Amino acid sequence: MVGENPEQLKEIALSLKAETATLLNNIGKLDGVDFREIANAHSRRYHDIFQEASDKLNPYWKRYCELNNRLDYLPLDSKEYAEVDKECDAAKAEHDRRQVDVKRIYAEYEHENRRAGDVFSLKAPHLYALAARLDGIAGSILNDLDRMEKGENR
Repeated sequence: MVGENPEQLKEIALSLKAETATLLNNIGKLDGVDFREIANAHSRRYHDIFQEASDKLNPYWKRYCELNNRLDYLPLDSKEYAEVDKECDAAKAEHDRRQVDVKRIYAEYEHENRRAGDVFSLKAPHLYALAARLDGIAGSILNDLDRMEKGENR
């Protein structure tokens, strides 16, 4: 980027320097923040949504199981067996249709749980160290660009 567009690199470095300065000036506000609890609360919210959907699905599975078990005690060639078998298939289809939503909700929960994991281990001193390092990198880029400009002007 230095060779292709040094002005854009300088803008990026200045922006990074300004943003890290803002963070470093306000980092003390994060000392009392319990990132672990924030992550747990976020995860818990999605888990609760999943659990509620799962609980609503259970009666459909229970109905299917009841009908399926009932088939075990009916003569295979009876009219009642055919009726219960048809009802059992319908109950299974309804369960499977609703289970698609529950699986989608579970996938959202897993995704959010992984995202919350990044916050779970965050601590203000780690963020401070990262911001200080980024500030140093931005400063080094700006110094190097300044030296290049001075070297080119000679």
